[in-house]
Amino acid sequence: MKLSRADLKRDEVVFAVVRHGIKREQGDIALMRFEQDLSITRRLQYQTEAGKLLQGLGNTVAREMAPGRGFIGLTRIDLFSGTNNYVFALTADGRQVGVTSYLRFTSDVVDQPPNRDRLRQRTFKQALTSAGFLYGIPRCSSPYCARAYANNLDEHDAKATEPCATCKAAFNKLFRRDVLF
Repeated sequence: MKLSRADLKRDEVVFAVVRHGIKREQGDIALMRFEQDLSITRRLQYQTEAGKLLQGLGNTVAREMAPGRGFIGLTRIDLFSGTNNYVFALTADGRQVGVTSYLRFTSDVVDQPPNRDRLRQRTFKQALTSAGFLYGIPRCSSPYCARAYANNLDEHDAKATEPCATCKAAFNKLFRRDVLF
C-alpha cells in the first residue's frame, strides 16, 4: 500500500488498512462487524479494570458482609477484565460482591432511541445473573431465562425478565424461602 511512517500515525489511515485487510481476508460480514464494533468504541468513554472496582466494593462493604448477604455495585463505567476487552459484569470468587456496568446497554452506545424501561430490564437481567454467581448458581442454559448467556443485544432483549423455574428454585433453596422477582 506504500504508506509512510507518518501515514501510519494517523488513525484513519490505520483503520483504512485494517478495513482493507479484513475485507480481503474475511469478507464483507467480518468488515460489517468491525465497523459496528468501531462505531461503539468511538461512543464509549473510558474503561476501568473490573477487578479494581470489585476490590474497592469488597473493602467498602466488608463490615456489612454476612451469610446470605451479597452486594452488587452498579456503574455506568465501561469495564474490562484480564484479556477481555470488555465485560458487562464481574463477581469475586469466594466473596459475595460483584460489579455490573450498564453503559453498553444505553441508547447512546447502541444507537437506539432512549427507552428507560428497556435499559432497566437489560440491567436487571445482567444483575440477576451476577447475583446467581455470587451464591454459586451457574449460568442458566435455558435460552429464555433472564440468567441465560446472550450472544448479542437482541438475544439479551428476547430473554424473559425473570429467571426460569430452575433458577427460581435454586434461589429459593439458597435463601430457604420464596424469592420474589
